[in-house]
Formats: sequence, structure tokens, C-alpha cells
Amino acid sequence: MSRPVLLSFSLQLIATLLLASCLPIPNHVRDTPRLHGQLLAGGVPIVGAKLALEPRPGLHDTVAVCSNAPITMQTDSTGAFVAQPHQHLELIMSFIGEAPEWHRPWHLCRGSPGPDRSRKWTLMYETWTNLWDSVRVMCDTTDSWRESSSSNDRGLCHEVVDDGTVPK
Repeated sequence: MSRPVLLSFSLQLIATLLLASCLPIPNHVRDTPRLHGQLLAGGVPIVGAKLALEPRPGLHDTVAVCSNAPITMQTDSTGAFVAQPHQHLELIMSFIGEAPEWHRPWHLCRGSPGPDRSRKWTLMYETWTNLWDSVRVMCDTTDSWRESSSSNDRGLCHEVVDDGTVPK
């Protein structure tokens, strides 16, 4: 094979692999969204509550919920909490099709002291969102458990917009 033909073949092979997205391309992918919220009990802030945020492996998966959550936080004096997104490094990123952060499930849990100084986690809220978005929620532990058939979310929290209202 001549040198120009070999070079042409090599360039075509590289272009094909790039278009098929088979080359390892390092990319940080979010597992959880940026989350802002407030935890209340009958409208009164819950201070010092331990919370955990984790990616949800499957629809309504509640086995060992939040026991390995990558993000834990605590509410402040106003019951507010903030979680920065958790991300991991993936070596292959598809250029065509859905982004890996599109419409992903996640859990929000509340911790309570368990036996032997461990922490027992209770599911408070689960939903599906785009992980590149910031999510703001209002959670009230005195509300009844809510399940929405239209938005795939359930729990004691409601997503709110910046002015504090629940979106329609």
C-alpha cells in the first residue's frame, strides 16, 4: 500500500470512529442535579436535619435507599439546604442521541439515628429531571405522601419556581 493511500485510509478510519463515537473521550457526567430546598414541619423550619441526595438506579427502587448516597447535607436555621451536583467521569460520550444527563431519576432522603450510631434513611422525594438544571423544592413532613401520574414524581416535596410558587 502506498503512503498516500495509507494516510487516506487512516484519516477515513479516524473520521468513522469519531462519528460513531467509539473513541474514549473523557467527559464529566452529572448523577444528581443542583438542588436547593427547604424542609418544614407544618410550615415551621426543621433545623439540623440530615439529608441525602442520590441517583436512583430504577423506577421506585427503595431497597437500601440513600445508604450509599454520594451527597449528604444538613438543614440550616431556616430549614434550607443546598446540594451541588455530583458527577463522575465517563470515557465514552455519544455525539448522537440523548445526553446521559437527560431526564434522570434521583432520590432525596431524610436521615434518622439508627442502631449502633448508624443512620437510617427514609425516602422523602423521588423524581426525574434533567441533571444540568437546578431544582428547587419545598418539603413539608406533615403533608400526605403524594404521587403524580403526570410528572413521575412522588413524596413530601413539591418543585417550586423562583418566586416560591408550585409550577403548573
